[in-house]
Amino acid sequence: MRKIILAQAASMLLSQCSAPPASPEMPPTPVTLQSIEGQWDIVSFDGHRPARLDSDGQRHAFVDIRGSDLSFAIECNYSGMSARLDEDRLVVIPSDDVHVQTEMGCGPEREARDEAFFGLLRGGPTVSQPSANELVLEKDGARLELQRLDLRRRDLLATNLTALQGDWIADILYWRSEPGRTDNLIAELEGGAARVTFAPGQIRLSFDCETVTAQVALSAPGELRARDVTRTQVGACRLSQAHRDKGASLLTGAIGAENIPPDRLYLAAGDVYAVLRRD
Repeated sequence: MRKIILAQAASMLLSQCSAPPASPEMPPTPVTLQSIEGQWDIVSFDGHRPARLDSDGQRHAFVDIRGSDLSFAIECNYSGMSARLDEDRLVVIPSDDVHVQTEMGCGPEREARDEAFFGLLRGGPTVSQPSANELVLEKDGARLELQRLDLRRRDLLATNLTALQGDWIADILYWRSEPGRTDNLIAELEGGAARVTFAPGQIRLSFDCETVTAQVALSAPGELRARDVTRTQVGACRLSQAHRDKGASLLTGAIGAENIPPDRLYLAAGDVYAVLRRD
């Protein structure tokens, strides 16, 4: 009996010695404007899930933070303000331009959403960061969910060329001619659209008198690689050579490809891009 009691005592002592000490629970890292600075896309606002890009290929559902300045939009008007974080609450810094925003009509539904969205941001919402790439703002039951731009677009990148096959139409060939300015390369066609056709291993762009054809492959998610580009002309040309060269550059080298749900496609190469819709 003595041996059994000694063995049990030794076992208890070993158990106590080998158990690691309980580590104190670390408090969460506080959110600061510096830690969340950058571009954020809107994932959801009170259940509404906007597209990342609009029909012009622009980000139009975002909250961007630069220092103490915020700019934001949700598919209608753009606005901005200065703010600070008071513990976990976003607080407006009074200034002359705190409520500066565009004034365009978007219909009753979008205008009502605009009002609620701006009201949330300016109403002192709490700010939490579930992960490095996610941000949540909440107040009085309203909830705004944001993701870092790169994470948000990841699931939208084209990953299957077969899904793109067929005919598409681009009403505009966009050219970023200078910072803050975008021109339409085919404006002189007065409504004449450009056409893009995907076939197995091939992409073709037709506009004005030009047909541009290239072999194409998917080199990475959202990145098409064009090679062996050929250009042919049929009939009289209405566009200048410079604009035709710019338009044809859409099929040069690396082409970014991102889906715009439910049924559009964004293609971009350098300073030229297009938003395609199914023909």
